[in-house]
Amino acid sequence: MIHETIAKKYARALFELALEDKQYERCGREIESFAVLIKENEQLWGLFTGPAGDTELRRSALDAVFLKTKYLPLVDNFIRLSMDKERLVLIGDISRAYGRLLDEHEGKMKARLVSAAALSDEEIAEIKKRLSVSLKREIILETSVDPSLIGGAVAYVGGLIFDGSIKTQLTTIRDNLKKGHMS
Repeated sequence: MIHETIAKKYARALFELALEDKQYERCGREIESFAVLIKENEQLWGLFTGPAGDTELRRSALDAVFLKTKYLPLVDNFIRLSMDKERLVLIGDISRAYGRLLDEHEGKMKARLVSAAALSDEEIAEIKKRLSVSLKREIILETSVDPSLIGGAVAYVGGLIFDGSIKTQLTTIRDNLKKGHMS
């Protein structure tokens, strides 16, 4: 929880600076790119996130990365500050928090739809449209299948859950029967 709070603060600070420069989309792509780069390279990950060690080695390795990546100066400075404050271990969380801020700024919201069976493109488009109208935001929908739902679907949007699954309906009926009443 504390890591998430710190990551959000760092992401918010970066996002506000990127908004001033009108480079917020590119900045988000570059932070995500850097997070993927160091997480996929064990040596870089260990060097940048391991126990504090040779600061000059870390800085020269970071300089070498920046020569190849050509990130915005804002991103370079942010990553350097994060390294100096030993926060690069949070770069993935920072990147995700930044992405949420970007989506919010652009009026978008990510949602996950889990259905009992694969849905057609038309069904997915209709659900996406209904969620967008209901929440007054553009919905970016990720879908998956979970046969244990028996039928129907469950949509997870932000902190909301729209549960139209047969499994939940059956569980509700069972619980009501145990209590001795039906509603």
